[in-house]
Amino acid sequence: MNNQIVFFDGVCAMCNSFVLFLLDKDKKGELQFVSLQSSTAKNILLKHRVKIDSKNLSTIYYVRNGKILNRSNAILSIFYDLGFPYKAIYLFKIIPLFIRNYIYWLIAKNRYLFFKNNSSCKLLSLEQKNRIID
Repeated sequence: MNNQIVFFDGVCAMCNSFVLFLLDKDKKGELQFVSLQSSTAKNILLKHRVKIDSKNLSTIYYVRNGKILNRSNAILSIFYDLGFPYKAIYLFKIIPLFIRNYIYWLIAKNRYLFFKNNSSCKLLSLEQKNRIID
């Protein structure tokens, strides 16, 4: 299994749109994806001392080289790992963590309002499908 795994809310349209964006922009094909609702997510994250329940489905997790990141740190690191030009977003790291995570929380709290559920799905290539673990 790859060293770069993004854990996301699998029923959130905004989260799924973000995964589709990452699948498209990750030209090296290094990122893999796991829905937080899956048993795979629970097993992998438990090894990182993260217990998944209905209270933390709004948190994105990113396992990167054996280290787990969450919320704004996860988002910024994912963009950093995409390379140029997305790497520039990592400059937001200079904003204090409590401010970044507050903004993250506001977006996560309202994610179902911002993005309505889609009734259609984008067709993925076989390579993209293989990067979605569960």
